[in-house]
Amino acid sequence: MRKIAFGYSTRCNIKCAHCVAAGDVPDSKKMELGRAKEIIRQMSKAGVGGISFTAGEPFIYFDDLLELVDLCRELNIYTRVVTNSYWANSLEKSKERLGLLKECGLCQLRMSYSRWHQQHVPRQNILNAARGCVEKGIDYFVSFVTDFSEEDDEYEHFLRDNNLKFFPEPLIYAGRADNLGRKT
Repeated sequence: MRKIAFGYSTRCNIKCAHCVAAGDVPDSKKMELGRAKEIIRQMSKAGVGGISFTAGEPFIYFDDLLELVDLCRELNIYTRVVTNSYWANSLEKSKERLGLLKECGLCQLRMSYSRWHQQHVPRQNILNAARGCVEKGIDYFVSFVTDFSEEDDEYEHFLRDNNLKFFPEPLIYAGRADNLGRKT
């Protein structure tokens, strides 16, 4: 199956020091929704079976995202959304948004997490998004951006202490059950 990353917009609500999109004057453009749908239809005909909505922050254009994910479902395309989770400031809000995405066919949510992201987005948002995924039956994982320095240890401990699925995961604690539906 062919898979692609789809950058619908370059706009992001945070500015992380490590991000290639965090230049002095970020280019915050958005594709026209009709054009994006046509590109997705063309990709389907070309054999693309998986699309990861990424680039800027996809949740900024949430209504458009719902339409794009729904189109992918209609075309039998696996969908993933990559997010910084700024929108998940409560479990209730997380479940509401994720419920709508699930109805449209979202397959997986990937949450970006790092000492850079968390300068702008509270860690609790990651936990709310992960718990919302579990409650709504959406696969998830946390993409832990790390250079494996000691500076990142507290961030890794947060993920482990809350039993979140994440990558990279250099250490595995055998036999520990977690409250989010997975054994480590």
